[in-house]
Amino acid sequence: YVIKRRLGSGGMGAVYEGFDTSRNRTVAVKVIHPHIAEIEQFIKRFHQEALLLEKLAHPRVVRIYEHGESDGHHFIAMEFITGASLTDVMRGRLLETAGSAPEAPPDVVAGRIRPLPESAVVRILEQMARVLQEAYEIGVIHRDIKPDNVIVTDMERWDIKLLDFGIAKDTAELHTMVSQTGQILGTPAYMSPEQCEGKPLDTRSDLYSLGVTAYQLLTGHLPFQGPNTMAYMKQHLMDAPPPPRSLNPDVSPGMEAVVMKMLAKDALMRYQTPQDLLEDLIRHKRGEAPRAALERAGTPAAAPTAPYPAARGQTFATYGASQPTRTAPVPPHPGAPTPAYPPTRPAAAYPQARSKAPLYL
Repeated sequence: YVIKRRLGSGGMGAVYEGFDTSRNRTVAVKVIHPHIAEIEQFIKRFHQEALLLEKLAHPRVVRIYEHGESDGHHFIAMEFITGASLTDVMRGRLLETAGSAPEAPPDVVAGRIRPLPESAVVRILEQMARVLQEAYEIGVIHRDIKPDNVIVTDMERWDIKLLDFGIAKDTAELHTMVSQTGQILGTPAYMSPEQCEGKPLDTRSDLYSLGVTAYQLLTGHLPFQGPNTMAYMKQHLMDAPPPPRSLNPDVSPGMEAVVMKMLAKDALMRYQTPQDLLEDLIRHKRGEAPRAALERAGTPAAAPTAPYPAARGQTFATYGASQPTRTAPVPPHPGAPTPAYPPTRPAAAYPQARSKAPLYL
């Protein structure tokens, strides 16, 4: 690989634009920082990102070409993406009266970002739900869903790519790692309540972080203002966010209900899988009331009563409730359906057949 220029830097490494001379293509090369290259735990996490991306082959996730070590430099060569992160998109929508430097984070000036059109946010959420559903089905969670990690590759269609599975974990190994290291990984403004407490995580944590992102896109505000890590953690655990329509009256009641359900403190009250979120988004696009809106209106048996549906062959702790964990049976082949909800879940909560929407766009 011929390195051309540095594109950016994160907590674990720097990303460069490179050229693959053997295949005649432009690539992005992620190289781990030298000061942590000798720490075994971080080296393992770095290469785990590559393995997870190989495992999660989805058109809305950056593709990986190769990973390894060269002259002591640990690297991942991956698809080179052109586009702008959602953070950059929001920064570009700062109102002229904001009076802040262009490089300032877009959430630091409250109320001075023009929200994205609701149709664009729905489109982004649909794609993210499909990505997270496929990740859920192989037992993987991202753990750091935020605007920085979502790249808009087509501004007219609002096509996106999800980046940075560097702190993602296979859920089968997650509990052990958390208990051994005591680390809380993620970005404070977007962390779920259970993530703030260092508890075992599942896909519902990613849905919460996606809800924070959706809230910010729809209103121009973060649901909580921090301003520091401890304040964010307290707010995620204790405070209720203002309803999106109180900040942007153009947000529809149905979309507000969807976002507020994603931001529920208790994971049992959120969407239990990304597929559930996707189905509600499809209902909303059809002009029907999302299930989240019916729940808000007090439809009987709207609140979930069953334990979280575990992914294939995984056992997850039920967060926020005194219910035992349960293990879903391993389907006989990859195309087998996800385990059904147990009989204790009210049938009224699913008035329509739960046909699975396509995962790819």
